Amino acid sequence: MIFGLAPLLRKLVGLIMVPLYTHFLTTRDYGEIALLSMATGLFALVLSLELRAGYLRMWIAAPDRRAGLLTGTTCLLAALGVFGAVAFLATAEPLSDALLGRWIGWGYAAVLALGLFADILSLVFNATLQGMLRSVVMVALSVSQFAVSLSITVFCVVYLRTGPIGVFLGGSVASVLTLIVMARLCIKGTGWVAPDRATITALLRFSLPLLLAALMFFVVGNADRFIVSRFLSVGDLGLYAMAWTLAGLVTTLIFKPVQTSLDVWRYTMHDLPDGAGQFANTFRVVMACMGIAAVGLATIGCDAFTRLADPAFVPAVAYVPWLCGAVVLQAGYSIVASAFFVTGATSRWTRLFAVSAAIQVAASLLLVPLAGLIGAALAMIAANLFLYAGSAVQGQRLWRVPYPHAATLTMTVLVVALPCLRNRLGLIGLPTGAATLGLLMLALFMLRMVRTSDLAVLPRLLSARRRDNAFTRGQMS
Repeated sequence: MIFGLAPLLRKLVGLIMVPLYTHFLTTRDYGEIALLSMATGLFALVLSLELRAGYLRMWIAAPDRRAGLLTGTTCLLAALGVFGAVAFLATAEPLSDALLGRWIGWGYAAVLALGLFADILSLVFNATLQGMLRSVVMVALSVSQFAVSLSITVFCVVYLRTGPIGVFLGGSVASVLTLIVMARLCIKGTGWVAPDRATITALLRFSLPLLLAALMFFVVGNADRFIVSRFLSVGDLGLYAMAWTLAGLVTTLIFKPVQTSLDVWRYTMHDLPDGAGQFANTFRVVMACMGIAAVGLATIGCDAFTRLADPAFVPAVAYVPWLCGAVVLQAGYSIVASAFFVTGATSRWTRLFAVSAAIQVAASLLLVPLAGLIGAALAMIAANLFLYAGSAVQGQRLWRVPYPHAATLTMTVLVVALPCLRNRLGLIGLPTGAATLGLLMLALFMLRMVRTSDLAVLPRLLSARRRDNAFTRGQMS
C-alpha cells in the first residue's frame, strides 16, 4: 500500500486546509475554480488520448521495447501538450466569457495553459514509474509536489489575496517542477532510443477506443456541474463543488491507492488459476472500506467541517451523503470494469459510458431545475448505478468473478440513508456519528461484506503483491 501513502498525506493536509480556504475564497470563487478546472480537464483528456492503460499494458507485455515506447510516447504527448496550450490560449477569452461571463485576463490564461501542458506530458512519466514499481519515488514526488503547490497556494490566496488564480498558480508551478524530475528519472532508468513506431501504433490502436469512453466519463463527471452553473448560479456550483471536494476524500483515501496498484495487478490476476476468487475478495474488502470511510466522512467529518469552515459553505454538507453514494458506486464499477481491460474488449466499455453520459445529462436537465443541488447528486447516482450494473452484467461474460453485488448495492443505500437520517433528526455530534458508523458495521457483518476471516486477507493480498512485484521485476531485468 505504499502507493497510497502520498494521497493519504495530501488529503489529510488538504482536509485541514479546506476550511481555511473557505475564509479567503467565496462560493463563487469555488464555482469559478470548478468551471475552469472542467475546461482545462477537457483539453487534457482529449489530447492525452487516454494512453495510460494501454501504455501499462504494453510495458508489461513487451519489456524489450520499453525504451522505444517511452521515447515515442513522450514525443507524442509533448507535441500534443504544446498544441493544447496554444489552442487553450487561442480560445481562452470566449471560453471564459461563456463560463464566467467575464474575461479572466492573459496572465490567468497563461497559468492555466502551463498547467495543461504539464498535465498532458506527465501522463507518460507517471505511467512509467508505476510500471517500474517505483512506489517510494512516486510517493516522494507526490508529497513534494503537494508541498510546493500548497505553499504557493497559501501564500497567494491567504497572504496576497489573489483569489482563484492563486490555486491554479500553485498547482501549475508544482506540476512543472515534478514533471522535470520525473522525466530525468524515467529516462535514466529506461533509456532514450529512437521511437518504436510499431509499438506506438499498437498503443494508439488499443487506446483510441478508450478515448471515447473517457470523454463519456468526463460528461458523467462534469455535466452536473455545468448544468448547475447554467440553471442555478456559479455560487451554487461553488457549494456543490465543495460537497464534491469532501466526498472525494473517500476516493483518495481508500480507492486511489488500490487503483494505482490494481491497474497493473489485475492483468496478473486474470492469468492466475485462483485469480478470480482473489479479485472478488479484494473487491469486497475495498468496497467495505469505502462504505465505512464514506459514512465516517458524512457524519464525523462533516461535523468538523461545519465548525471550522466559513458559514457560507456549511450548506454543502447536506449533499455529501448523496455524493458519497455516487463515489462508492464509482469505485465499484471501476473495479468490476477490469474485465474489459484484461480481455481487450474496451469497445463495450465505451458503449456503456455513452449510455451513462446520456442518462447523466438527461437526469441533470430534469432534476436540477426541480430539486436543485440534490437533483444534481441524484443524476450522478443514476449514471453511476447504470455503469455499475452494466459492468456487472457484461463484465461477467468476459471474466467470471464472484462479486457480492447485492450486498454492495445494499451497503450503498445505507451509506446515503444513515447519514441523511441522522442529519434529518438533527443528531449532530461525535456520539451519534460513532453510533451511525456502528450501525453500518453491524449491517456489513450481516451482509458478509466484513468477515472475521478478513484478518487473514491482508497477508494473502500482500503475498500476492510480492509475487506480482517479483514477476514484474523479472520482466524488467
